[in-house]
Amino acid sequence: MKNAPSDAETDNAETLVSDSTENGWDVIEELVIICKQYPETSEAKEAYGRLFAQFQGSVYAMALTQLKNPLLAQEVTQDVFVHAM
Repeated sequence: MKNAPSDAETDNAETLVSDSTENGWDVIEELVIICKQYPETSEAKEAYGRLFAQFQGSVYAMALTQLKNPLLAQEVTQDVFVHAM
């Protein structure tokens, strides 16, 4: 079981999640870390939402390119993010 995040870690997570102007790989890496380390927190849910918003289109496009079927591509996209969660 993970320890609860410290106040400093929570503040850092809130800053990363709320800072919508940053989209660099460093920020993405931090969002992934938040999701993994503190999965039950609201910050992790917000981080996951940002990751989904940023990558959903790319995942769908790759699936559609490979499968040539929009319905299957949607299912694969959903499966990718459910599995990642």
